[in-house]
Amino acid sequence: MEKGELVKRLSLLEDQKNLILASITKANSLSLFDDHSSTTSKEEADSDCDSVEAEKLIPLDMVNSEAVLLEHAGFTAFELRVNHLEKSVWGYDPSGNKMKKDYNQQLSLLSKIEEIKRQLNNVVRDREGLKPFLEQYDLVAHLVSPFADNIALERQILTPEAKAEMIAASEEELERVANSLKEIGELQSFIDAPEFRGLEKLFPLITPIESAHIDQSAKSNEVSTRITQLLDRYNRIVNTLSEIFIAWDHMLTTIDVHISALERKARQ
Repeated sequence: MEKGELVKRLSLLEDQKNLILASITKANSLSLFDDHSSTTSKEEADSDCDSVEAEKLIPLDMVNSEAVLLEHAGFTAFELRVNHLEKSVWGYDPSGNKMKKDYNQQLSLLSKIEEIKRQLNNVVRDREGLKPFLEQYDLVAHLVSPFADNIALERQILTPEAKAEMIAASEEELERVANSLKEIGELQSFIDAPEFRGLEKLFPLITPIESAHIDQSAKSNEVSTRITQLLDRYNRIVNTLSEIFIAWDHMLTTIDVHISALERKARQ
């Protein structure tokens, strides 16, 4: 964004603030914001007007504005603050393509809600099928709500015969659950056995055992590492010896072949 455009936007903001201050001044002169207008003196009204006039911003000097802006090191941060201020005052981003020419033409939230209601009424009026649905929606809302309690809904909708059929279909599953509960009841005596009572008293005795177990685990890891290294070394030695034996066998086979050839020549 160019500096000239930023200066223009600041000028628009200042004009808007001056317009608001002028409106406040006019309202004060008409005693719109004073609940005790009958007792307010003329000197107090004049002092309010003077304070409002003092709060008005001085218009930007368009000639020297670029030099003033160059003095600020954080130009990006300044631009972001201007954008935030514009959104707070105008209600939209003036730097976008949707900038409106007149601020007073913007609709308030209440007017937007009324407009949405009118559009909804027009849609319902044009479609005959929606009107009876909306009239009956409050009565069936608990049926179509995704957060409705399924169990309570089934109790209201299902007949006793349907419930009996569902129970009959779940007979096997209910039997498995009953057997599991029965087995749990039988094993409950083992859980509450006298041997398991007073375990808190044995906790101090476990501490030295845990320390010994940790030491033994460390030693076991060291021994396992050493055994692994020895096995690797043994495997390397065996592989080397195997290669040597294979080479010797090859040499002996070659020598035997040469000797046999010499013996055949000597016989001839």
